[in-house]
Amino acid sequence: MKITPVAEKENLIEKFTISVPNEECEARVNESLQKYGADLKLPGFRPGKVPLSIVKQRFGQSAQQESVDALVQQAWEEILKENKFRPAGQPKVKILSLPFGDEAEASRKELSFEIEVGVLPEIKIPELSGVKLTRHISKVSDEAVEKALKDVSEQSRFPKEVEEKRPSKEGDILRVDFLGKKDGAPFEGGAGKNMDVELGGAGFIPGFAEQMVGMSAGDKKVIHVTFPKDYQAKDLAGKEVTFDIDAHAILEPTTYPVGEELAKAAGFDSLDKLKEDIRSRLEAETKELSSLALKRDMLDILNDKIDFEVSDEMVEAEFNQIWQHLQQERSAGRIDPAEAFKDEDTLKEEYRAIAKRRVSLGLLLSEIAQKEKMEVSQEELMGALQTELARFPGQEQQVLQFFLKNEGAMNSLRGPILEGKVMDYLLENADISEDEMDVEALSKLVSGSEAQQFGVNAA
Repeated sequence: MKITPVAEKENLIEKFTISVPNEECEARVNESLQKYGADLKLPGFRPGKVPLSIVKQRFGQSAQQESVDALVQQAWEEILKENKFRPAGQPKVKILSLPFGDEAEASRKELSFEIEVGVLPEIKIPELSGVKLTRHISKVSDEAVEKALKDVSEQSRFPKEVEEKRPSKEGDILRVDFLGKKDGAPFEGGAGKNMDVELGGAGFIPGFAEQMVGMSAGDKKVIHVTFPKDYQAKDLAGKEVTFDIDAHAILEPTTYPVGEELAKAAGFDSLDKLKEDIRSRLEAETKELSSLALKRDMLDILNDKIDFEVSDEMVEAEFNQIWQHLQQERSAGRIDPAEAFKDEDTLKEEYRAIAKRRVSLGLLLSEIAQKEKMEVSQEELMGALQTELARFPGQEQQVLQFFLKNEGAMNSLRGPILEGKVMDYLLENADISEDEMDVEALSKLVSGSEAQQFGVNAA
């Protein structure tokens, strides 16, 4: 086997051409065929004594493929052993010629292939001790607690029965009994008692709720509706039916005013306890915002000190992940207003810059972790795995098996933990002063950080 480095190559790309003589390939094929023959059982032959020519007829192509795979793996291992670079990912293999086929031609052929791999740059860790940072802190005011308390009140909507005698209107809830009939006879699934129908809401049949608007408690009415043509019950699809409606009560959405009743509805013993919980949650949120701002500033300093290049391949892989995430967010209707009017080319350019930053910072943080001998314990990894499993209720076993069988997936859990440790180490050795600002200003300060956008520690 002859391995030759390719002199002309792109930056941070290593490329090699490999040639393997026909004789060496044939030896590998024969080894593989002998393994097949050892287990082959055919009538008229003792186990393991089937002629090689017959074994070759049955397993020749499989043996050839196995020999090529083995020789490619051997070449890759020798390349790693003889060279000092660190691969940035899996190598790409391109077969140039095969020594198999017509015997006359095969005698003049050899196995030749190319191996190309992206490599990590040489990373020098900059001097980072004593880096000056500002921790932006924010105290939770009584006004902020009162505002949050009003939000809780607004969110505590519940239906309350209307005592006055009046016609129902859109926005009300009408409590009714109903009986559906097709051709004058009740149909299956068409009856309900004490059912709450939201007037003005999206009913399960077009025109069903709309025709109840104006009914008062005690009223009876027959309404006519037509089921959609694509209705799931085939015997009702596209059919006109009637519903006998018997209205019992009108209810209207209302909220608990700020007070003890609201606290009880929210599950607290008193209004003071509810206020304490709100203050505690707001303090935790502002503390998290402060931490994100501090880490973002630390990452900005690190990014300014980076003096190495990263391969286009690594940046493109990171960009594809970011872009896929962005498309999923858009599909779910979550669009950043600031990006709504940007054309796709502009957005891609911006997110490629983010991808390059994330890759560069990730490599630098990894280098620091290696230098400081930081590791992720099994306990920490299992804790992250449990958190991930909790995101998929009812599918825990399938998700667990996916992670246990997929080293890349496990690394996706390990990476953020390790990066968090590096950030803690860097912040412990930084010179940090404090500055107080209001919550809104702190929130705006953090809103553009990549860590918040993508939920990662490194960018």
